[in-house]
Amino acid sequence: MKKSVLLIGGTGVLSSAVTTELLHQGFAVTMINRGSRSVSESVTLIKSNCNNYPSIKENLESKWFDAVIDFLCYTPKQLADSFTFYSKYTNQYFFISSCAVYNTELGGIFEEDSPKVLNQWQYSIDKWECEQTLTKLRKTEGYEDLGFLR
Repeated sequence: MKKSVLLIGGTGVLSSAVTTELLHQGFAVTMINRGSRSVSESVTLIKSNCNNYPSIKENLESKWFDAVIDFLCYTPKQLADSFTFYSKYTNQYFFISSCAVYNTELGGIFEEDSPKVLNQWQYSIDKWECEQTLTKLRKTEGYEDLGFLR
């Protein structure tokens, strides 16, 4: 049986590359997005705004996924809502963060423990706060298999 992945988003630059690789590796891919860009016929598309949880719930029914990857969270509230909703459909939740969480004014090569957040850029601040929110949710919800990717 194929492993299944649910993508929130899926047609952006990074997410379309991930979609292509998942399909190449033999995964069953379900994607939630507005449907404004074409997707592979191999993808099961759920056309919906990513924040319309009642509609998405109706479409997902009792489905279960080996992983959920969310490309569309930009604020801590969006992340908390997404995690709370999608964690009912998987044991592995991944949030796509950004290398923008690093303080790029320092220059050089960044590592996990490099200084974070360029305080003049709201995108950087929000993505970093999303990572912090996910870390807290992991502890409070007892959820082990989640992560963020930069």
